[in-house]
Amino acid sequence: MKKADPISTEIIRNAFISIAQDMNAVLIRSAYTPVIYEGKDCVVALLDEKGEVLGQSSGLPLFLGNLQVCVQETAKMYGWDYFKEGDIFFVNDAFFTGPHLNDKTIFAPIFWNGNLAGFSASRAHWLDVGGKDPGGSMDSTNIYQEGFRWPVTRLYENNEPRKEIIEFLRINGRFGYSLIGDMNAQIAAGKTGEKRFQGILDRFGIDLINISKKLKIDKEEIINIHLKSIFFIYMIGFIPGHPFMGDIDPKLFLNRLKTPRVKLPSGSVGIVEKFCNIYPYESPGGWNIIGRTPIKLFNNKDKSQPCLLSPGDTVKFNSISKKEFDNFTNG
Repeated sequence: MKKADPISTEIIRNAFISIAQDMNAVLIRSAYTPVIYEGKDCVVALLDEKGEVLGQSSGLPLFLGNLQVCVQETAKMYGWDYFKEGDIFFVNDAFFTGPHLNDKTIFAPIFWNGNLAGFSASRAHWLDVGGKDPGGSMDSTNIYQEGFRWPVTRLYENNEPRKEIIEFLRINGRFGYSLIGDMNAQIAAGKTGEKRFQGILDRFGIDLINISKKLKIDKEEIINIHLKSIFFIYMIGFIPGHPFMGDIDPKLFLNRLKTPRVKLPSGSVGIVEKFCNIYPYESPGGWNIIGRTPIKLFNNKDKSQPCLLSPGDTVKFNSISKKEFDNFTNG
């Protein structure tokens, strides 16, 4: 078994940390209140599709290492299908998040090619949340005196703000204007994490990283094994131009994904057990995606031979750069 390439490992690890640092910078620079932009009473994190931490910024020690709990506990209550593209969630319940009610957690699912890939999350101290005393009460005898206690609540749905929820937040804080400003700063931090994380996935691919974890084989070695194979096309089917090929190297034996993805980009190259396929169109699929090809496999304008490939043909893959891929796609 080949050990993981330390260079690729460090590139990806530091990319995740860099994303979290950028998120934190956006939050601090966009915040309206000095408790955040001067006191740095905040923290951000980037999480994977199961809510595990990929990278987090430096921040208040009390906040570090527990943002993932909000995502995972939400999934326990409602299921992972509860998270939809364009959602943003808000929660401050101290029995759910840990710190007091002034510390607001905002998190959002990150989707890539229509599939849940991870989460952005942040927590920051808001000046006032509607408690009995301005800012925060020092003599409360129960949590209800400290302010409004919010369970996990959608702030945004389908990329649109839920204005009635946001207005309820605003009018129940003594500093409503700055409250909305700090909320938007956290949302901006999350959007920054989303964009940067999707860029990493465009470069490295979500499944290739997961395949490497499952098989305990370095990412470059997986690619090399796949490139050495010559695949025989058994049939064309499922959707027009879709080649069903074999046999893959036994070292890359993998089962289907437990939950098929609702959307895979055209040209996705998938592997399952001893077989390999190529998705000619954007379509659902439950195979492990190892890469993409820019070559069009089906042309419905060619009436004589619409399929590029036929049963009995052989296929061998080659590695190309992103620039070459884009040239093929746009050419």
